[in-house]
Amino acid sequence: MSHQPDPPRLRAGSPLVDVPPAPSRCRAVKTDGAQCELTTALSAEGFCLWHDPLRTPEAQAARARGNLQGNASPTRGKAGSYRTVPDAEMPPLEDMDHAVAASAWVFRMTGNGTIDPVTSRELNRSIGTFKDALSKRDLLRRIRELERQLKAYATARR
Repeated sequence: MSHQPDPPRLRAGSPLVDVPPAPSRCRAVKTDGAQCELTTALSAEGFCLWHDPLRTPEAQAARARGNLQGNASPTRGKAGSYRTVPDAEMPPLEDMDHAVAASAWVFRMTGNGTIDPVTSRELNRSIGTFKDALSKRDLLRRIRELERQLKAYATARR
């Protein structure tokens, strides 16, 4: 008796039949002859931010801000160089609502190619750490309050 699951049966209208197509890639061909692998923020003409001749000023501005996606990977980047977002562009991060808004901001900026995936990952880690710290702080406050109440009840019982 086999312990392997039966192969899926394909039926018309089944989610297995309606597989979405692979995401479109940038149409640009790099100097080494390989096609650009970026799939996000493609223009109507099919070019990513970095290869779209109509978005050259936008790409130059992103590079000037330090968003060097495609030009400085973690393996070939210069030691000590950091990709950053100017403070004025960063959303505030003071409470849980701000954390949700910051997560949405990172999602949008990554999706449109303004920040690279490495920067996005680090920003998301920082937002997660912030949310965890808020939760722990609030939990400790609740514990202290419950301990205070318990002590008051114990004192009143004596």
